[in-house]
Amino acid sequence: MGLRSSGAARVLNLSNTSSLLQIATGSAVASIAVHATWVDLGLASTTVGPGGQNSIIDAVGVTTVVPPPAAGVVRNVKFLSVQNTSGVACDLAIRHSDGTTEVDLFEVNLKPGFTIQYNTDGIGFVVYDTTGALLWG
Repeated sequence: MGLRSSGAARVLNLSNTSSLLQIATGSAVASIAVHATWVDLGLASTTVGPGGQNSIIDAVGVTTVVPPPAAGVVRNVKFLSVQNTSGVACDLAIRHSDGTTEVDLFEVNLKPGFTIQYNTDGIGFVVYDTTGALLWG
C-alpha cells in the first residue's frame, strides 16, 4: 500500500448514528497509538459538546477510532493522530463508514515511529517521520 489520499478534505463529519471513523490494519503490529478529538453539534439546538478517544491497535483488522454520534447530532472530527509505536511497518487505511458504504480516506505503509495527523485547522492529512519532519501534506 503506497501513500494515497482521497484529497485534503478539511471537514470530516459523521452525520448519522451509523457513521464512524475506522482504521484498518493490513499487517500485524505491536502497537498503533491513536488519539481522536471531535465536537458534537446539536441539529435542533445550539448545543456543542467536545469529545475524544484514545485507542491502541495491536492486531490485524478494523478498529473504530471515532464512534457514531447520538441521534440528532453531527460529530465533527477536529483532530486525529495515528502513530506507529511498534518496530515494524504497517499497512493501514483511515476509513469512513456511513453504515452502508466504507470509503478509504487515506492509505499508507506507516513506518515505525511515523505519524499521520488529520487537522481541520490545517491542510487535512499529513505524515511526519520519526524526527517530526513533514513528509507529505
